[in-house]
Amino acid sequence: MDEKAALAELAGEPVFIHRNQVIRHEGDASPSLYVLIKGWVGSSIRLGHGNRQFLKVHMAGDVLGAPSLPLTHAADTLVALTDARVGSVDLNKLGAIFARFPRLGVLFFLAAQEERIVLMDRLVSVGRLNAHQRLAVLLIHLHERLVAVDPKAGPEFELPLSQEQIGDIVSLTAVSVNRALRNLQTDGYIRRNGKVIEMADIGALRNLASLPARRIRRNPPWLPRPSGAADAPER
Repeated sequence: MDEKAALAELAGEPVFIHRNQVIRHEGDASPSLYVLIKGWVGSSIRLGHGNRQFLKVHMAGDVLGAPSLPLTHAADTLVALTDARVGSVDLNKLGAIFARFPRLGVLFFLAAQEERIVLMDRLVSVGRLNAHQRLAVLLIHLHERLVAVDPKAGPEFELPLSQEQIGDIVSLTAVSVNRALRNLQTDGYIRRNGKVIEMADIGALRNLASLPARRIRRNPPWLPRPSGAADAPER
């Protein structure tokens, strides 16, 4: 079995998840791992007095639930933001992959580092940037992830988040999010039609965000080669 076949067998038969349906609750025992095949999923945690903090957004191709794997109970709640398809990962097969295909194990490790970079940028964003810049960082990040999955994706995408959820991510009130979105539209950075966002001027939006551009190497030269495979060019 090669790497692609091993990955294909990792997740079980995908199941359909309705919008607003909980995939896994915070506090569930024996945390599970999932692959998001289609749709958007949100992650959140409970706070005191019944409040809830929305943490991050998952898109097609993402692995769900990985931060909870070292824990005895799930750290967050996963809920579908749109209709979605999700496959459950057999953790025994995942462990076997790490043992049999070390290159895939390293790729999983690098994916975790990518998420750390995203969290670093978010920390800088909420600590040092104004409301318009924070939203610029978020919109650019979401659009780049969509393009990574579908290189033919255009400048428009549907953002299935409430302004309160957006505010949680960028540490703003819903009122401030609404005001900042209107200003970004007025200034020509974006166009909005309901929940559809068009990146009207991505270059200007990047300049507004002010964070450094990140070029991800998904096949660095030091990566272990698949058994019997020729060297692959870096992408």
